[in-house]
Amino acid sequence: MKKFIFVLLLAVLVVSGCGSKTSSVQQPKSEKLSGSIDDLMAKGKDIKCNLVAKEGESIVSGTTFISGTRARTDYKNKVDDKTAVSTHMINDGTWLYSWTDENPEMAIKMKLETLASDALKSGTAQTQADEAGLDNYQEKFDYDCYAWLKDEALFSVPADVNFVDYTTLMENAQKTLNNLNSGNNPAMQNVDTKTMCATCDNISDASSKSMCRQQLGCK
Repeated sequence: MKKFIFVLLLAVLVVSGCGSKTSSVQQPKSEKLSGSIDDLMAKGKDIKCNLVAKEGESIVSGTTFISGTRARTDYKNKVDDKTAVSTHMINDGTWLYSWTDENPEMAIKMKLETLASDALKSGTAQTQADEAGLDNYQEKFDYDCYAWLKDEALFSVPADVNFVDYTTLMENAQKTLNNLNSGNNPAMQNVDTKTMCATCDNISDASSKSMCRQQLGCK
């Protein structure tokens, strides 16, 4: 009987010890940060940041992963107060890629330097970029951030998504407009905007065609 009681007490002590050890494990400490994705990268840390969604905003939730000069953001936003759309952005240090799960054919890529260029400040170009989700890249939000071990797979651009090169598209459209307006190029003097719009219509990719027509102001 005494041996049984001794074994029972020993078991109780072991269980109690395990319980106290488990309760002493600390939860990861968060750091509250505010700013754009570029601001988060400026911290120079490997961090995972959960966006603090605000009442009435279109963005329902979002998570940004930062590692060095690279960033990935996955977020959901409401469209007409209905089902949330899943949008993704990857900054690989040179290019910014943006696509949605619901409309992968509208995926675009843009050189980061283009985000600050005058070419993007025109009404049509800015609207097109905003529709692709690039306004959320530059927007300042509140975040709860945690240290994380980087996962290289998160920074891999999906191979099955066709990204339209928005930077090149804008550059080509701007060159065309400059040639039309300058009158210095004899080959372009007899080419009107209507003809150039017809050229846009020959583009097979629907997204590229739409961007071309918008850049030229086609009706």
